Amino acid sequence: MGLVKKLGKAIVPFALAGSMFLTGCDSYQPQNQRLEQRRLEQRIARQEYVQNNTRDKYGILFSGNTDSRYRENLSLVYNTLVQEGFDKNNIFVLDYDGHQDDKKYPVDGAATKDNLQKTLEEIRKGLDNQDIFFMYTTDHGGREDGESNISLPNSEELKESELQDYLKGFNPNYGVLVFDQCYSGGFAERLGKGRFIAISAGENELTWSSALPDAFFGAYQNKSESDLNEDGNISVREAFDYSLKNGGRGPWFFRQTPKFVSELDSAENVSLK
Repeated sequence: MGLVKKLGKAIVPFALAGSMFLTGCDSYQPQNQRLEQRRLEQRIARQEYVQNNTRDKYGILFSGNTDSRYRENLSLVYNTLVQEGFDKNNIFVLDYDGHQDDKKYPVDGAATKDNLQKTLEEIRKGLDNQDIFFMYTTDHGGREDGESNISLPNSEELKESELQDYLKGFNPNYGVLVFDQCYSGGFAERLGKGRFIAISAGENELTWSSALPDAFFGAYQNKSESDLNEDGNISVREAFDYSLKNGGRGPWFFRQTPKFVSELDSAENVSLK
C-alpha cells in the first residue's frame, strides 16, 4: 500500500470525528441495532392504568441516541421527575435500542415510533383531568417540508404532526412537553396548545445536546437561584427563565434561544409537583 493511501486511511477517522463535533446534530446512527421489545410489552401487560380522579403524574422520556451526553440528559431528567414526586412506576423510558447496559436509569424499550404509540396509549388509559403529563425528547433533529422531526434508530423519523396525532385524546390537568433536539421549535409551536405547555431548545437552530437540559432541569437542583417568588416550589416558567440565564455547556455557536409556548392562563403557576 502506498504512503498516500496509508495517510488517507489514517486521516479519515479524524475527519469524521471532527465533522460530528462541529455539526453537533448529524444524523449518524450506529449500525446493527437490536430492538428489545419484550421488556416494554411485559411492563404494559402487567400494569393496569385506570382513571381514578386523583392527582397522578405520568412521564415519558424518549431518546434516539446512545451517545454519553444523551444518557446524561436522560439521567438528569429521570432523577428530576423522581425528585419532584413522580412515581417510578409511572415513568417510561424509551432509549435508543432498548438495551439497559450500564445506564443509571431503567430502560423500558427502544425509541421507535411503534413503541412510543404503544406507551402513550397505555398512559392515556389512566390519564384524567386531575393528572400531570410530562414528556421529554432528545436526539438529532431536522426540518423538512415545513415540519420539524426527530431522527430515530433504523432511519426512522418522528414528525411533529405524527406526535400531535399520538397525543390526541390526552386531556390532563396540564401537560409539560420539553423538546431538546435541533430545530425543535416546530414541535413547541404545534403542541403548545390547549392543556399543554411546550418548551423547545430553539426554533430553526442547531443545538448542543446538553445546553437546555443542564439549564432547565438544573433549576430544580439550584432552587435558591431559580425560585424567584420564594414559595419553595419551582414552576415550569421559573425553570424556563432560569434556562434563559444559564446557557449550559457546549460551544458558543450551539447556544440556542429556547421557546416557551402555552395557551394556559395559569401557565405561570404550573409545576411538576
